[in-house]
Amino acid sequence: MRTSTIYGATILSAMAVMVSNVHAQHRELGAHEHGQGILNIAVEGQRVSMELAAPGADIVGFEHDATTDDQKAALKTAKEKLSEALSLFRLSGKAGCKVAETEVTFQTEEDGDHKDHHEHASEAAAGHDDAHKHEAHAKEHEHDHDHADHNDKHAHHAEFRATYDIKCETPAALTGIAFGYFDMFKNAQRLKVNVVTDKGQTSLQATREKPEVSLSGLM
Repeated sequence: MRTSTIYGATILSAMAVMVSNVHAQHRELGAHEHGQGILNIAVEGQRVSMELAAPGADIVGFEHDATTDDQKAALKTAKEKLSEALSLFRLSGKAGCKVAETEVTFQTEEDGDHKDHHEHASEAAAGHDDAHKHEAHAKEHEHDHDHADHNDKHAHHAEFRATYDIKCETPAALTGIAFGYFDMFKNAQRLKVNVVTDKGQTSLQATREKPEVSLSGLM
């Protein structure tokens, strides 16, 4: 019992680190790379926990709140597809896996921290000579231009987050994962797959060209 408890604590600790890293990488949603998502997997006993983070562009083709009827329909369909854990990530059949719980969210972020709230120096410096006003205005204009360029590049970012709680009757039979994910989402190109079990942890990669990973030696 003590050994099992130690294993469980180790797995949970490693999973917490992976989740923390994902959140750090995606704290500013603009930091994600279009075409690439992240899938964290932790196996403890018969329980398989998964967490997916994927750019909105990969899943629905846009990265902002859904405003049109077509976008709202695409968002609804995407959430439905992302709820089909065992179609997205096909686990070895002999493992006897069933989904216990699923949660899917779509998170958007506007880079409002960089919006310009400064007054022009010419208005704030009334009474100064024309040379000082001109110099201050020129600097402010350059500053505003830099911020405008930054906002144009980072104004809208969004990603899907999904968590899956899966129970497998025979976890030792989990020898690999085939990814239907790429068939469902045509813009998705790669998934970084982080795996933690009581035998250790590793990072793998699934791609559109090679949509499967081996879990041999990890179970």
